[in-house]
Amino acid sequence: MKKPEKLRLEEYILGVLMMIIFVVMAVNIIGRYVFNTSLTFVDEATTFLFGCACFIGAPIACFRGINIGMDALIIFLPVKAKKAFIWWVTALSLALYVVLLYQGVDLVRSQIVNKTATPAMNTPVWLFSLAVPFSAALYLLRCVQYSLKCSRELDSGKPANKEGSE
Repeated sequence: MKKPEKLRLEEYILGVLMMIIFVVMAVNIIGRYVFNTSLTFVDEATTFLFGCACFIGAPIACFRGINIGMDALIIFLPVKAKKAFIWWVTALSLALYVVLLYQGVDLVRSQIVNKTATPAMNTPVWLFSLAVPFSAALYLLRCVQYSLKCSRELDSGKPANKEGSE
């Protein structure tokens, strides 16, 4: 039996975000149907938290190798070509997420300077926007980790399987 992998920081954060969304939505549903009143901030809060959860989920998918890929393009390539392709895709991913990190930091900075707040909760928007640069930084790390793992598997002769496949 394969030993389960240790959870990473982003997996804990994602779990907490999903629990908060669940609890807030449940309280709002109970309030709406039992007390005939609803909390005005719930729609806004769950939308922002769901967006944060999507960003935080990207590095998880990358590290596990379950993000969108084109395995059919490389499945029949020799090992050296597979490794080259893996590192080419890694370089492109890193370039994209460096831009996302830079833009995310700039977004958060401008929201702090402009004191942008959410309409219903009157909460600073930058608190939610922190998910963009934070997840981009984690993605950079997880992308390199996954590529190193795939390269080691190719070197050892094991197939570079995605998680959950046999």
